[in-house]
Amino acid sequence: MTRVTLFLLRLHISCLALLIPDASKLLPLRKLLAWMTPDRPARWYAGLSEQDVVQLVQHRLANPWRMRGRRCLREGLLCFHFLRLIGVPAELHFGVFAQPRGRELAHCWIVVHDRCVTLPPQDPYLLIYRHGTAA
Repeated sequence: MTRVTLFLLRLHISCLALLIPDASKLLPLRKLLAWMTPDRPARWYAGLSEQDVVQLVQHRLANPWRMRGRRCLREGLLCFHFLRLIGVPAELHFGVFAQPRGRELAHCWIVVHDRCVTLPPQDPYLLIYRHGTAA
């Protein structure tokens, strides 16, 4: 990975990380997911690894000051977007967990080739949606 590529990727991640909190409030989930799904891989990010992308996203989001309660959504959207940009067939999974007193808790995570690459669900969950399912 060249220094220029790394700089561009960090800048790109930072810009999207700043936009996601407002976009998640303004757009319905369907449109937010469409916006975060690239049409095809980007040739300028060719050669980056899945691990590079996940580490850079997690480093950028290490100390959030916005979307603290929906951290997994922000991380999931960013990882999904950039993994797809490097050509990795990532899927964004959404699940719900039963909580005491009838409440439900939602979580999302990234799966690549049947392997979870971001924070996996800890409790028994009900998978409600998979975005970007590989054909």
